[in-house]
Amino acid sequence: MTTTQTLQVNDALERPDWLPLERWPFAIRHYEHRAPDREPMLIHFTDEGDGPVLVFVHAGMWSFIWRDVIAELRSDFRCITLDFPGAGLSQGDPVDVNLQSFPSVVNGLLDHLEVESATFVLHDLGGVVGVVAAAERPERVDGLVATNSFAWPADGRALKTILGIMGSKFATGFLGTLRVVPRMTRSTSGVGRQYDVGDRAAFFGPYRTRTLSRNFHRAMRSARQSTELFRYAEATLTAELSHLPVFTVFGEKNDPFGFAERWQKLFPASSSWTVPGGNHFPMCDDPIGYVTRLRAWHRSEVAR
Repeated sequence: MTTTQTLQVNDALERPDWLPLERWPFAIRHYEHRAPDREPMLIHFTDEGDGPVLVFVHAGMWSFIWRDVIAELRSDFRCITLDFPGAGLSQGDPVDVNLQSFPSVVNGLLDHLEVESATFVLHDLGGVVGVVAAAERPERVDGLVATNSFAWPADGRALKTILGIMGSKFATGFLGTLRVVPRMTRSTSGVGRQYDVGDRAAFFGPYRTRTLSRNFHRAMRSARQSTELFRYAEATLTAELSHLPVFTVFGEKNDPFGFAERWQKLFPASSSWTVPGGNHFPMCDDPIGYVTRLRAWHRSEVAR
């Protein structure tokens, strides 16, 4: 078991006024990430609880999507998550929104926190980022939880088209400026099924700055342009990571590309759960069900 490291942070000075403690009941922490040929940037992360380590990885939005899950799990797990450059409370210019550099951000944080073993919990584009980070340090990873995510090239025309449209200059400029995606995401069809008005306002907080809304589209563009990264991730799932226990969670209403079936083919012994009535954020649709099943799977397949 890895022990939580005490870091020198000043929560009172760093907490935005739109993110009160009752909406984000965790300390605001940063570490300095140094990327090649870039100025050091402060990366926001969350490190709560003690016990087996769970690393929550999502690229596109920000850490708020894991709030309810972490609040429940921190009583018996050490829960770590982060905002990638240009998202949430992390620093980063638009040029830093690059999926190919994100795995090093994950491993940089885990090295900083001296994490020796962890289960990676993945969502959306966090699938490819987390899988590549795991492949870079396979001795550190003891399991994968794939939540509405994928880690292979976007071969199908429909997925390619969606990534192309959402990552286009038009979408970045027009939809990003109007903050259409974060507005939709905070709704009951997105992260907001269990949220009240105050929760939705807190989730939307970073997107008061239009740049962060545009950075979502830049992440989609990076995904469309990162075919080799996805190919590498897919290859590791049948090589370095093929022995890992895997748990997949998908929303009943949101698996149009058959990702759950693809995970099952890659890992025939994997466990799975389909969230009734769930959409793209099943951990937000039913956080208690998600936590209950993740705990049981981890106890049965990882901690044994």
